[in-house]
Amino acid sequence: MKLAHLLIILTVITSCNSDVVVSSYHSFENPSWPAKDTIHFNFNITNTSALYTANVMLRHTPSYPYDNMYVFLTTVYPQGQSKTDTVNLLLADAKGIWLGSGMGDLYDLKIPLKRQFRFSKAGTYKIQLVQAMDIDPLPEIVDVGFELVKISE
Repeated sequence: MKLAHLLIILTVITSCNSDVVVSSYHSFENPSWPAKDTIHFNFNITNTSALYTANVMLRHTPSYPYDNMYVFLTTVYPQGQSKTDTVNLLLADAKGIWLGSGMGDLYDLKIPLKRQFRFSKAGTYKIQLVQAMDIDPLPEIVDVGFELVKISE
């Protein structure tokens, strides 16, 4: 009976992760993000009829000095053209309480960039993130990640 429960749990865990197209972090040596460091994430899209959600993932310490973070997000399309947006990532609420989950000296946060969208072209896409704050390096940032999840066929 225990084996049957274990198999069910493993099936649920694997099926939950099967729709993750990419989920990757870039770690910084010191908890700080230099402005010159561009973080790259590449992924391949084959299904243009599916709906996707894109997220930025952050890990920071409680000593991070701001309640938000601006980043330049560049998407490079399979045909080679690119589009850059300035994105304001909220890390704390209006009362200064950190968003996300805290464990020890780290806060983990997943911030939706775009929900329920389709890719118009199949091929390899590239996401580039650059911190756009007035301070260099940006202190107390441990990891920056990107996640793309297929949410429907």
